[in-house]
Amino acid sequence: MSTFSTHCFRDFKRFIGELTANAAGTYIAACFTGDNLPPASDPWGDLAKNYEIKVDGIKTEQVLKSSSRLNMVSIYSGFDLYLAAFRKQYTVLSEKNWIKEDKDSPFEEIRRNLLRDKIRKAHDVADEMIDVIEYYRLFRNSVAHPSDKNKKNAEQVFIDSELSRESVRNYYCIQSAPNSPNDINFHDVKLFSRILLDLLPKFDEIVDPGDDRLLQLLPSNSWLLLNDERKKNARIGFLVNTYGLDRNRASEIIGSLA
Repeated sequence: MSTFSTHCFRDFKRFIGELTANAAGTYIAACFTGDNLPPASDPWGDLAKNYEIKVDGIKTEQVLKSSSRLNMVSIYSGFDLYLAAFRKQYTVLSEKNWIKEDKDSPFEEIRRNLLRDKIRKAHDVADEMIDVIEYYRLFRNSVAHPSDKNKKNAEQVFIDSELSRESVRNYYCIQSAPNSPNDINFHDVKLFSRILLDLLPKFDEIVDPGDDRLLQLLPSNSWLLLNDERKKNARIGFLVNTYGLDRNRASEIIGSLA
């Protein structure tokens, strides 16, 4: 079956692209600045005065660590918005209600609705990726809601996920992430983004409703005043833009109307 993608994934992908580019720029700028600051009691404070900014006591390590922590929070916030939109897409595409239990974590929800076996088969290390995402979710909670309980939860899940973390490292051929809650850095930002961008398209493949259902989802009252050729092109464009189909598949679906 040809390419299918939800709007929510494509929106999330654009968001992640902008975030990771900005994160890389911040990381490079902070490292370069830190390496080139003159010896002083408060070199960042002295530099800030050149830009009419007042700060005291900033350290390069602090800038790098805080930036990474806040980027991890932002990535998960973006994923939260993706999931809210994905639930709605699922109900439209499948004509089924999205089922959620009160204590479900986000991926327990997804497994409940898309079926655990389908998700496991969707990627070589799907379950292990989800374990790492769950750790990063709890790390996010410990940053956004820094209670002792949330910090301990993140630390414990980091310990418990050792095998999954190792599988993900081996899959991506890296050793620089995932890191413990106290050592989260730019490499975790990159890995978290990469895992989500690799895994979420697999969910789109699972919810692809097939050509007949996509045909049913065409707006029935649009393009009524267009001639047949323009109407055909408009319908093809709708399928391409709304569901991410390639033009060949979209053309075949519209061709079945003839």
